[in-house]
Amino acid sequence: MHTIIRYVGSCVLLLLAAVTFAQTPKNTKKNKPKEPPTPPPIEVAKVPAMLAGYPKEEETDYKDLHSVYENFIKSYSSIQRTKDKQSVLNFISKDVKATFILFDIANNSNIKYTNIKSFESHLDDLIKSDEIELKYHVNEILREYIQTKFAVISYVVGFEIHKNGNLWSKGNETVTLTYIKTQGEWKIVHYTFVSIEDEKLRGSCVCEAFKGKSGEQYVTKMAIPTGRSYVTNMTDFKFTDDKTGDKIIKANKYFYRWSKAGEIWLKNYDSAGVEQNETKLGDAADRKDVVRVILGKHLYVENCVDMKLTMKD
Repeated sequence: MHTIIRYVGSCVLLLLAAVTFAQTPKNTKKNKPKEPPTPPPIEVAKVPAMLAGYPKEEETDYKDLHSVYENFIKSYSSIQRTKDKQSVLNFISKDVKATFILFDIANNSNIKYTNIKSFESHLDDLIKSDEIELKYHVNEILREYIQTKFAVISYVVGFEIHKNGNLWSKGNETVTLTYIKTQGEWKIVHYTFVSIEDEKLRGSCVCEAFKGKSGEQYVTKMAIPTGRSYVTNMTDFKFTDDKTGDKIIKANKYFYRWSKAGEIWLKNYDSAGVEQNETKLGDAADRKDVVRVILGKHLYVENCVDMKLTMKD
């Protein structure tokens, strides 16, 4: 229900069984056609069984509510695959309101309030996203309660955020859905969402760069996500002139070339220390850009999605 909880489901295996045989000339060996590869499992969110302890005379109402809730979860979790936004909106009241409370691994908190337009925009983002994939499963249903035409369901979700198949972050969410029965149908009129990030392996990085007296040396202080917390790493940069007019930069154990055309190249060496070739990392108009490219495109490319860089004298 929020950008952190984009989810993609888990576990129906579809097998393709159609096999066609090509005609072969007489007196020649028949070649069996290759069977089509087995497609990967289509993930569908699993939902725990309905809670026990409801009034027996209301059994039908509780089963109806649980079925609506289960279908909503499965429809929402598979939207990146189905691209069917309306299948999710069918469960939501047009007057829906929501409260999001978010906590990250740095103990920062954020509270947001949204409506149906914001929820539709969120669904559009999920549908359009080709790189980001959110997987989740309902760990536990905490409460299912009905009072005539009013109902509440609270549950806990575990989520994982992936990009291009790589895990970025994971955590858990506690969600409360408030339903009202309108014209015989349960509709979500409000939901409260509390998300707690347990681990972040990739995300936004914050960096401060301090310039030396000569202007040819810099030291950067970078805060990067490394799982349960952020850690701070220091990197020394030293600029020297090359005889061609380019700049050579040493950062940690690596060497880079900043060409007169503004291109940043990583110098590659073999195990004997002999230079082999260069890899282009990006372009830079000034030293701040150089530091940003080297940190973000090479040294911390596995940790930083984006970077806020501040230069200080």
